[in-house]
Amino acid sequence: MWTRDAPGAGTSRSCFARTTPATLDVSHELVEHVAWLLYEHRQARNTRWRKLDCFQQALLTLVHLRKNETFSQLGAGFGISQATAWRYVDEALDVLAGWAPGLHEALTGLGEGDHAADPRTRGPCLPGRRRHFSHPALRKVRHTILRLIGDHYRRPQGTRRSWQGCDLDLTGVTIDGPIDFTGATFSNGTVTFNDAVFSDGAVAFGSAIFSGGEVFFNGATFSGGMVSFFGAVFSGGTVSFHNATFSGGTVSFSRAAFTGRTVSFSDATGIRPRGLLAAVGTPVPATVDLPEIWLS
Repeated sequence: MWTRDAPGAGTSRSCFARTTPATLDVSHELVEHVAWLLYEHRQARNTRWRKLDCFQQALLTLVHLRKNETFSQLGAGFGISQATAWRYVDEALDVLAGWAPGLHEALTGLGEGDHAADPRTRGPCLPGRRRHFSHPALRKVRHTILRLIGDHYRRPQGTRRSWQGCDLDLTGVTIDGPIDFTGATFSNGTVTFNDAVFSDGAVAFGSAIFSGGEVFFNGATFSGGMVSFFGAVFSGGTVSFHNATFSGGTVSFSRAAFTGRTVSFSDATGIRPRGLLAAVGTPVPATVDLPEIWLS
């Protein structure tokens, strides 16, 4: 965590004048990385003077995404209007969306000794120098992405920036940090966690409603952390854990309700999820497919 001075404390208007009012619990490296992406975007557009430098715009965007502050609050904190705050955040999100291959790399994870190349090759502060971001830095990026996915899926469908009803493909991702789908409604669209690895952190589907669409965990590995479907309602559509491996951590279906949705654990192996049999009931309904070994 780090803090910068209030706006106007510095006089430099370069792209990396470090004068911001915010305190944010993300690494300096992450903010600087987003700032460099914005710098390249501004250079490509031949943008001249801006009210906020690149570093401030990056921090503004991360404050909005991490703390969900309103544009009015953001504008007041950074000394700009509400409309300007919205414009800066919207621009930064477009820039980050264009970095999609890097985001996928961050989500799927790297080995301990691997590095992901910084897309910049030079800049006003580090001319001619190519920097690399380590595994811990990408892990922080991944955790931020996971938190944001949960934030958007918890927002009611039809509201601003809600992703409910949208397709989401997290095939092969490494989930080693918190992601919160508490109370989300999966009524249409396709959400895919196929071959994902749940290795750490808390993943919450508590009180989520699965009433339509498709949610797949086929081939996923649950090896650590906590994945909770506490109080979730499975009433329609399809949820599949086909060929999933439950080898560690805790997966819980305590107080979940299976009232008509097709839920399949066919060919799943490992430890039976906590509370699953009690939630399914006996006899096991035809809409729920469980391995024979889990029925004993």
